[in-house]
Amino acid sequence: MSQPNICILAFSDLSIDARVTRQIKASVVKGIVTVVALTQSNNSNVHSVILKTRKNILTKIKFLLYLFAHRYEQFYWSQTIVKEVISKLESYNFEIFIANDLETLPLAIYLAKKSGSQIFFDAHEYAPLEFENRWFWKYLHQPFREYLCCQYLPQVDVMTTVCDGIAKKYQEKYLIDSQVVLNVPPYQYIPYHQVANSHQIKLIHHGSASPERQMEKMIEMIPYLDSRFHVNFMLLGKSEYIRKLQDLAEDIAPGRVTFHKPVAIDTICNKLSDYDVGFYLLPPIGFNYIYSMPNKLFDFIMSGLCVAVAPSIEMKKIVEHYQCGVVASDFQPESLAAVINNLSTEDINAKKQASLAAAKILNAEIESQKIQNIIESLLK
Repeated sequence: MSQPNICILAFSDLSIDARVTRQIKASVVKGIVTVVALTQSNNSNVHSVILKTRKNILTKIKFLLYLFAHRYEQFYWSQTIVKEVISKLESYNFEIFIANDLETLPLAIYLAKKSGSQIFFDAHEYAPLEFENRWFWKYLHQPFREYLCCQYLPQVDVMTTVCDGIAKKYQEKYLIDSQVVLNVPPYQYIPYHQVANSHQIKLIHHGSASPERQMEKMIEMIPYLDSRFHVNFMLLGKSEYIRKLQDLAEDIAPGRVTFHKPVAIDTICNKLSDYDVGFYLLPPIGFNYIYSMPNKLFDFIMSGLCVAVAPSIEMKKIVEHYQCGVVASDFQPESLAAVINNLSTEDINAKKQASLAAAKILNAEIESQKIQNIIESLLK
């Protein structure tokens, strides 16, 4: 029996999109995979279709006019990137389309109808409220996203998202059931490292440096920490914002913070294992932030770190269930510092061991089986 043809659509840069990269790895086990994205997949077992379209200022103005007029179908189908995908895939036939994020879903459904394909939609997060804290986005883009959800979610054969809270929100608003696929890294053996120096305990935060995440609050936490803690950051993002964070750290916590260059996704857990505590304070400024379930949480766990987080609902649930860290009482910097200060060296070592135990459950091999089961069910 010939293998099914599977198309994965993602309007993202695969070099930094760990979720889609893992999705690709899971899918090649079940079929012949074509990946349509902004960059080439590093998986040698797939065929890559690289999108070249980039928006210019005139295109953006035209699209804004469509949004102001609520001409949502015209807005969507007039996008050059959508037209490019249609032209590049017109000679292909697929049994399954996997659409990543809401912006690819109408396109996947259009292409699927031409060949009678099944639709597997990975919503990632809750699309209608992605940037709800931006008034301009809330006024123009949120109604557009809500329209797409109403029109196209009912046509999906199966849907996944990143956590229970977001799955529940889609069900309540659009009566669509979702399966949860966690943003977890591949399992890798990381040896247990106890705290090497109880007078120099190493904290680490890594990931994208985004002003919207108010990362200054993690810097503001440092003066409240005991002197035995040294804080490290490994950040991607705009250099101007990273410099702003560096300047703030030098101003309010001189000599207590080190900024490191980022490393490749596939080496991050080995690098993180050199540290003791992985920490994250994400203010609850929007629905997706309140229910955030980020890659970095599971990177910390896979790396065998003690985890320290603010009480974000989904992160708190994981940390408390696996007893691999501590959770602050609220989202204030001093509150996160307080629970970290309460950790003895023995506490940190015990929670590092708990993370290594949890990593045997919270890994991509187990989550990928969910994707493979979905593909099998669609083929039946």
